[in-house]
Amino acid sequence: MLIRLVRLSCALMLTLAGMVAISADVTVAVASDRCTGQASTHIVEWYSVEPPFRRAPLRCGTSSYGYNHIKSRFGQYPLFEANIQNTLQYPGSWTTSGTSVTFDAFAQGCGPQPYFRVVVEYANYSDGNPKGIITAYYSSVAPTNAAARHAAARLTSAAC
Repeated sequence: MLIRLVRLSCALMLTLAGMVAISADVTVAVASDRCTGQASTHIVEWYSVEPPFRRAPLRCGTSSYGYNHIKSRFGQYPLFEANIQNTLQYPGSWTTSGTSVTFDAFAQGCGPQPYFRVVVEYANYSDGNPKGIITAYYSSVAPTNAAARHAAARLTSAAC
């Protein structure tokens, strides 16, 4: 993980009302973005996936796939990464199209939609690993599995 140093300054001015002047000058270490300075093929994290599928990498990617794509669209949701893991490990349903697989599950927490979808491309890169997670997003489309739909409705309404 890259670390950058950030210098913060704070001052409180002396006023006619007699406020005391306070000044602080602090340098703190702040974790940089997980893909700063990394190639698009860099693997940020590996995710376990329900068998029969192999685990899936999340690569730095670009604006159209991977970490950078997902972060730019949904980085503000605190349970986003947990929803990726949950959807891949406990999908309510999945569909295949060529070498890609779309996994659907109920979303954890209060996202903008009650369900969650992750698309994984299993075609290999030159490093021998799958291209990995293309995108992940909240969805209004329920998983096709009836038990998953029921659990989603119960857990989503209870969490929100």
